[in-house]
Amino acid sequence: MAFTIDREWAAARLGVSSRTIDRHIQAGRIRTRRIGKKMFLEDEDVELLRNQDSARKADDYVIIMDNQKDAPTQEIIHPRDASTGLSPVDVAAVTELVRLYEETRTIIAEKDNTIKDLSYKLGKVETELRNTVPLVDYNKATFLLETAKTRQVEDANSLQTKIETLEKEVNKRNGVILSITLLFILVLGFSIVFFFSSQFM
Repeated sequence: MAFTIDREWAAARLGVSSRTIDRHIQAGRIRTRRIGKKMFLEDEDVELLRNQDSARKADDYVIIMDNQKDAPTQEIIHPRDASTGLSPVDVAAVTELVRLYEETRTIIAEKDNTIKDLSYKLGKVETELRNTVPLVDYNKATFLLETAKTRQVEDANSLQTKIETLEKEVNKRNGVILSITLLFILVLGFSIVFFFSSQFM
C-alpha cells in the first residue's frame, strides 16, 4: 500500500476534474492519507479506476523536454511503475519529501523537549535562590518580628489602661460637677425663699 499521488496528479492521471476525485474519495473508492499538510491518494485505487475506463488511460511513459541552451532538444522518457502510476523520478521525489518532513518533525520535537527541560531547570534554580536565606538573617528577622509583636501587644495594653483611667477621671469629674450644680441650685433656692420671706415680714 503506497500513498504517493496527490489530487491534482490523480485528476490528470484519470483525465477528470479535482471535484470528481473528491467524489471518488467521499464514495470510498479512493483511500487517502495525510502526510504533513498535504493529502495523498492510494496509488492502487487510482490505478484501478484508470484501468476501469480504457478511454481515459494515459500513456505508460512520461515525456520530459530538455530545453538546455546551446544543446539540441532531447526527449527523456521515464517508464512508469505499473502499480503506482509514477515514474521512478516522481517516487524518489515524494519519498525524499516525506523523509525531510519526518526528519524536520523529529528535530522540532527534540528542540521542544530541550526548551521544556531548560525551562524546568530555570524555574528550579529560581525557587532555590528564593529559598536560600542565611540562617543568621532568618533568625534575626524572626527575632525582630517577635519583638515587634510583643511591643504591639504591650502598647495595646498600655493604651487600654490609659483609656480606663481617663474614663474613671471623667466619671469622677462629672460627679463633682453634678454635686456642685445641685448644691448651687439648693443655695440659690434657699436664697430666693429667704429673700421673699424677708420682704413680706
